[in-house]
Amino acid sequence: MSHRDAGMAAADLPLPTLLGDCRADAQEVSGSPIEDGRIDLEVDGIQPEVLPNLPLTYKLLETPKAAREWMKTMQVSRPEVVRATFASVPLQKLGTALRTGPSGRNSYHLSFLATYFDEFWSHSWQGNAWQKILLLLILQNGLPAIFTGHCGALLGFAVGAFDLWSGPTDLRVHSWALVLGAVFSFLTLTLWRSRKKVFFDQICIHQRDDLLKSEGILNMGAILRKSSTLLVLLDPTYVGRLWCTFEMAAWMKSHENSPGRFIVRPIIMGPISVTIFLFVLLGYGTAALLPDQVTSLWWPLFFLTLLLTVLTVHVLRGYHRSCCHVAEKLRSFKAQEAKCHCCSVGHMLDGRRLTCDRSLVFSCIRHWFGSVSNFDASVQTALRCNLQKQLGKYGLPYWWVIGMLSPCLWAELDFIAMDVRSESWQSLRARMMGLLAWYFGSYPNLYVCVFMLSWVLRQKRACFVADLCVSFGGALLFMLPCAFTWYSWSACKPFHEAGCAVFLAAMVLLALLIWSPSCTERAKHSKGPTDSIV
Repeated sequence: MSHRDAGMAAADLPLPTLLGDCRADAQEVSGSPIEDGRIDLEVDGIQPEVLPNLPLTYKLLETPKAAREWMKTMQVSRPEVVRATFASVPLQKLGTALRTGPSGRNSYHLSFLATYFDEFWSHSWQGNAWQKILLLLILQNGLPAIFTGHCGALLGFAVGAFDLWSGPTDLRVHSWALVLGAVFSFLTLTLWRSRKKVFFDQICIHQRDDLLKSEGILNMGAILRKSSTLLVLLDPTYVGRLWCTFEMAAWMKSHENSPGRFIVRPIIMGPISVTIFLFVLLGYGTAALLPDQVTSLWWPLFFLTLLLTVLTVHVLRGYHRSCCHVAEKLRSFKAQEAKCHCCSVGHMLDGRRLTCDRSLVFSCIRHWFGSVSNFDASVQTALRCNLQKQLGKYGLPYWWVIGMLSPCLWAELDFIAMDVRSESWQSLRARMMGLLAWYFGSYPNLYVCVFMLSWVLRQKRACFVADLCVSFGGALLFMLPCAFTWYSWSACKPFHEAGCAVFLAAMVLLALLIWSPSCTERAKHSKGPTDSIV
């Protein structure tokens, strides 16, 4: 979770210790004793707010036992402590809140009172910040980005088909659909402001005021109970953090008899998706820019494609290693082995004895699950089953792969526009079938090939040059299924509509066989990429 993993001194104090400092500070700020359970606190220049019913908070935080007993109930100590933020806020300014963590500037003023949460973002502060930022951008803005990208591509298709702007005459094709699709998609991905209400610890829990911070921790179970979705940003450090363990336990207990979504996403899915998207975009963009008459420039295009393929294989190999690391931790998950900051400093800070967080967390777990071992089994089952169900056998769901390959669709629309402009209707029908075959069949199938190949070559070499050579060899091997697919297309294409129909049927049928749930179900019992995740 948040502040405790970040290692900040104030955040790692036990709740009773924080409380003692808060009461003294509160009286000092107000200039008078606390009366009638109300006190005015001015926090970092924010408009002073009235905190009612503070005696209840003091009572609950006076002893570790009182705090433990309250957290077990998953009740809210007061409505004002339940705060949310919009999903777009933590991603603003290149994800400053995710990059700086609780040690950055206080962002509590960016939260607001809420009665429910669309998502609770559960993550480890030890995970790679940029990978989390990329993944969250895709999860929150990806669908709008693809939709606006398609709209931009249709606009570019109209420009090309009706010759609204001719452009250079020596190009093979005018890539209006590809360019506008990419621009619209990028602008939406980076500028879209999602209004989804989420709980993000660094913003929704005060990071400067000890009383508000303690109260936020005290109500964590209640906040999770009010969350309809738990989004786990999984990385190798996640299952080893104590407060991440608590978040999973509280959510699983609070939703055992009520509907709720448990979404698990490895954070490395972010860079994987961006890499493949850019690979396809640059490949098609470069091919379209080459003059039709200059065949000697196709060799540089081949080497550029090979270079991009090497990068893709290299990133996918890293994905498999990361998933293997996570899978190993899941299979041997034990909450007793989870790390917390208080234990790492020997339960001493500035000469004061710290109460171990484990007693609070494990007391709640035993109350909710009967024993810590029962919870261990539940975590292993829940995380592994959800990963397998949501990611499938090939690391990414089919619909996710289709989204990554959108530049293929946009580029093909430019060729279709060229046929419309020249009124080549027979060629147009054949090209339409080819578009469907490649976009929904051939390209997803080729992704499976490179994914499986990267799994076989996943082992990291000690020397960077040797490791890069392995990725280069994998890229060369990947050219074999690419060449076979292209040869099949070339053999069918001369037969025009009939040949393209055969190619379409073959590729879609193959995709159904590869991506069908029954194929994934059979894969559970075989050694392969699925084992790296589950």
